[in-house]
Amino acid sequence: AMYWLGRPSFSFTTVIFYWLVPLLACIPFAASLNEDIGSRYADQVIVRVGKSRYFAAKLVASAVSSVAVVAIPLLVNVAFAACLVPDIPPEPAAGTFYVAPNTMLVDLFYESPWAYVALFIAMAAALGAVCATASSSQAIA
Repeated sequence: AMYWLGRPSFSFTTVIFYWLVPLLACIPFAASLNEDIGSRYADQVIVRVGKSRYFAAKLVASAVSSVAVVAIPLLVNVAFAACLVPDIPPEPAAGTFYVAPNTMLVDLFYESPWAYVALFIAMAAALGAVCATASSSQAIA
C-alpha cells in the first residue's frame, strides 16, 4: 500500500524513518568534518579565518544539509503518494483518515490538508537541523 511517511501511523517504514532522522541529519556534517580534519584542510582554514568563524560556517552548513536530508525524502514520498493515491478531502465523519481529535494541529489537517503537510515537513526539517547542530556543537567542543 502506498502512503505518505508523515501520516500518523505505526507502520514499520514510518517508525524506522523517524528513528533514523537524527542519524541521517548528522551524517553530512560528520563526513565533512572528518574529511576536513583528515586532509588538514581545517587547519589551513582555521589559520586564515579563525576557529570560531570556521566552526560557525560548519554549523550553518550542517543545518542546511540536514534540512535537505530530512525534507527531500518526505517531499519525494508525498509526491509519489499524491500521484498514486486519489486526493480525497478529509472528512471527520467518513473516517477515511485516522487523525484523533487530540492530535496536534488536527483543525489545520481538516481545514487545509496541504498546509498541514507543508507544516509537518517544515517541522521535521527543523527537528533534523536541531539534531544536526546539537551533535555538531558537541563535536566542535
